[in-house]
Amino acid sequence: VFLNQLWNNGDCAVDSLVLDDRLNSYLCGRQHTMSKSMTDVDMLLIPVNLNGAHWVLAQVGFRKNKVWIYDSLLTFRDDKRYKLKPLEVIFPRWLEYVGFYNIRPELRSKDSWKVIAVKSAPQQERGTGDC
Repeated sequence: VFLNQLWNNGDCAVDSLVLDDRLNSYLCGRQHTMSKSMTDVDMLLIPVNLNGAHWVLAQVGFRKNKVWIYDSLLTFRDDKRYKLKPLEVIFPRWLEYVGFYNIRPELRSKDSWKVIAVKSAPQQERGTGDC
């Protein structure tokens, strides 16, 4: 739902997200549920639910401008357009929007972000019903 709210026909609407204050506060480490602020780490692990039916793991590498997707069912590679491809645009704009690069200017890069499916991720058999 979060990606769908931000991504509309190729347009990224980070600044129009209604729940941004709570989400931004959480991801930037201003909530008590996180031991470190996102601005204090070089890598972030995010569980992502696809279509309410399957979980994948996103590993965000701030220094490399990459999001690696670990998918135990290869569903990420089944869709040619990639369900998480919008992250290449949304994530850097969101980092700019919340002021991440003001705190970590050394991580700002002109290189575009890339979403990559990790081919070596362990796989489960279809129909097992367990990730």
